[in-house]
Parts: sequence; C-alpha cells; structure tokens
Amino acid sequence: MKPELRLDFCSYQAANYACRHWHYSRKIPVGKLVKIGVWEDGKFIGVIVFGDGLLGPKSIVYGGVDKFKVAEIVRIALRKHEHPVSRMIAIAVKLLLKRCPGIELIVSFADQGENHHGTRKHRYFLPLTPRMKDLAIKMQKNYPKRATSKENVAPGVHPGEGGVNPTVALHRSSDLGFS
Repeated sequence: MKPELRLDFCSYQAANYACRHWHYSRKIPVGKLVKIGVWEDGKFIGVIVFGDGLLGPKSIVYGGVDKFKVAEIVRIALRKHEHPVSRMIAIAVKLLLKRCPGIELIVSFADQGENHHGTRKHRYFLPLTPRMKDLAIKMQKNYPKRATSKENVAPGVHPGEGGVNPTVALHRSSDLGFS
C-alpha cells in the first residue's frame, strides 16, 4: 500500500533545503515563487516550485499572452518517493490556482541532459482556459521520435530500438479531432 500523499504550501527554508539536497542544480530559483511541499506519510520528501522562470522582462509572451497569466514549473526537487510525480504535479497545480487564480497557462521545460523526457529546450504547456488551449495547439510541434533502426542509434537517455507513440497531449491536433 502506498503511503499517504499530502501537498501544501511550504516555507522558503523547506523549499531551499529540498532544492539544495534533491535537485541537480543544488539551488532554488530567485524571484517570486509559489513553493509547494510534498509529504508521504507525514515525512517531507520535497518541493514543487512555480515561478515566472525564463519569461524575462517582456510583458507579453508566447505570441500574445500576458506573462502574469503564465507560471513555470521551475523546480521539482524530490527525494525517493512512491507516488508518481504526475500525481504530485496535478495536486500542486490545484494549490497554485488557489493562490494565483489568474493563471491560464503552465509551462515546463525538459532537460534531456538530466534524463527528463523530451529534448533540450522542449516546452510542455498545460493550458487552463479554452483560449490557452487554442494557443497551445497552434504552437505545438511534433514530438521528437526515437531511433527507428539499428543504423539510426537512439540517444543514451532513450536506448533501444523502435519508434515511439507520443502521449495524447503531444499528438498533432488533427489526430485529436481539433482540426
């Protein structure tokens, strides 16, 4: 049986500890942050941190979106855990929206160099409104494919042969019936 999972807002000190001990960068980002702690059976196992990330000084980003309506997952720093990270993110997003109800888009980046899923500078969007969903569909790109033969070797973080069937969220919009 899996341990009880609980997420709640946490202090800067708790988030800093988790980032310094369990994230490959060993640091917490600067700026305005929403820090959400993660516990399993009452034991602190890490943090999910939202911020404005790489949005920079521009007030409009991603082709017309007010940057104050965008949050980036800037850190996921976890020790060994039993619950899936996707479940933790789903709960963290609900907490984020309680604290910041105007958020319409959540962005995350994959760092393949750290065995994340995707390719370098690959963005994942979680649109929270119909307008953001339309924007995400317009901006989507085909998911990078794995090697299809022995001659075309797959990168080290995705060893093996054969293709890949991307997750539903990353299929072309025409495959999902949005065209």
